[in-house]
Amino acid sequence: MLPNLGQLALSPTGMRGPTTRAAASAARAAEAAREEDEEREEESEEEEERCYFATFTDGKTLILDINYNTDYRGQDVVSFNVRSGNVSFEMIEPDEDATSATANDERGHHAWKGVSGVSLSVARYIVAFAAIVRRKYPQLDEVWYSNTAVIDDMDATDAGEDENKLREIVESSLYRVRYYERLGFEFDVPYAKQVEGLLEDLKDERQLEELEDAGFSGELLSMAESIAQTFPNECTLKRLSMDACP
Repeated sequence: MLPNLGQLALSPTGMRGPTTRAAASAARAAEAAREEDEEREEESEEEEERCYFATFTDGKTLILDINYNTDYRGQDVVSFNVRSGNVSFEMIEPDEDATSATANDERGHHAWKGVSGVSLSVARYIVAFAAIVRRKYPQLDEVWYSNTAVIDDMDATDAGEDENKLREIVESSLYRVRYYERLGFEFDVPYAKQVEGLLEDLKDERQLEELEDAGFSGELLSMAESIAQTFPNECTLKRLSMDACP
């Protein structure tokens, strides 16, 4: 007599032959395929280019690429490059127990020290950079940075002996020094002393060209806090997030 189909459906032992084993094998294969698909999706997400988005209270957003490279000494370095500007700090990836680090310009990103019409992009970048470092490397207490600022050529041939006009020419050529000092960088020679020294030189020579760049340095994490106080409307960070790069 043929078995009752209802009994086969209800009985846990009703089908233990090749069909049951085949179904179990298929289920295992399907589960393995699903897990493999999930792994591929995770790998795809990891491989997707990611960017930091730093949004400030005035609505402006900086988009920063994350770049991992090896420098000429074979050290692993990471940099955060602003897509809309020429600023990109690079630093050796710190050890887990490191508390201090040094940042430098990423190769090919030196233009900011001589950029025309210095804007708040540098200040915003420092604030965004510090926020990223604090999130990514919370063990760090300080990140030091040093560079030089370009001093423009001066021509006072038409200024006569008017010291006020001469001073305006000097101050105009030193606007980067004035701005970076206001951000919190310390110069080897402070801005005020540079003005007075170059003013005397300009009185004597009337034209000053190819002047030596002015060296400066500063600690970026603490500087980011003071920048937000100096420029509260433009440099207060509202949100820092990471997402797929546009």
